[in-house]
Amino acid sequence: MKRTAMVVLLGLMSWSAQAAQDVPGWRVGAAASFSDFEWDDDPDGLIKDSTVGVKLHVQYQFNNWLAVEGAYHNTGDF
Repeated sequence: MKRTAMVVLLGLMSWSAQAAQDVPGWRVGAAASFSDFEWDDDPDGLIKDSTVGVKLHVQYQFNNWLAVEGAYHNTGDF
């Protein structure tokens, strides 16, 4: 239940961030992520790993319905 609530909350937050902009121009953004992995079915013992990832993006909006966006994603190393 806790994970479901978190997914719904994150979905609502990302949906509201997609609001339309009436003014053409440049937009720049960044995001960060953290992943934590743990698996104990390994014959050699417990596997634990965590990583931090980043995303940088830039967008140019031409009008209300056309924009171009480029992004760089680095998901870290597991």
